[in-house]
Amino acid sequence: MASPSKNSPSEPYLRDRLLGKLSRREHSVFELHQFAKLKGYPLDEIQPILDEFVDMGWVDDQRFADAFCRHRLSISRWAPARIVQGLLAKGVSKDIAQQTVRAHTPEDLTDTMKSVLRKKTAAFLRESDLRKRKKKIVDYLLRKGYAPGDVYDSADSLLNSLME
Repeated sequence: MASPSKNSPSEPYLRDRLLGKLSRREHSVFELHQFAKLKGYPLDEIQPILDEFVDMGWVDDQRFADAFCRHRLSISRWAPARIVQGLLAKGVSKDIAQQTVRAHTPEDLTDTMKSVLRKKTAAFLRESDLRKRKKKIVDYLLRKGYAPGDVYDSADSLLNSLME
């Protein structure tokens, strides 16, 4: 199918395509804008449709951030800092991203870190020196985006949980 040209009335088709995307999952305004722009739609057609969707409540960055955060915390086991980074990449404002992550992140991340480490247990247990094993665990969790304070505070309990 050819890209829409400026001479063709493509607005109804764009509206249908954006609604189709929204029917599958939540999207941020930025994501939908980028999608339409990459498909070649003129900017003067994109923005009115997105404004209408926002006014109708079909697109809401806060609702998108909530869904994104819940999914990344529970299923993907992302660290809070990485979730904020992901939301910023999706065009969500920094304030909304930080508030949403703060609201959904449990106070104690030890259980989440344990579940992240479970996937790599065999790799960590290959290291016989406990000091080096602990360093590998700490480094791995820091690379995953967990806060240094949280990682250092629970490093001993995480090391012990791997050896059980």
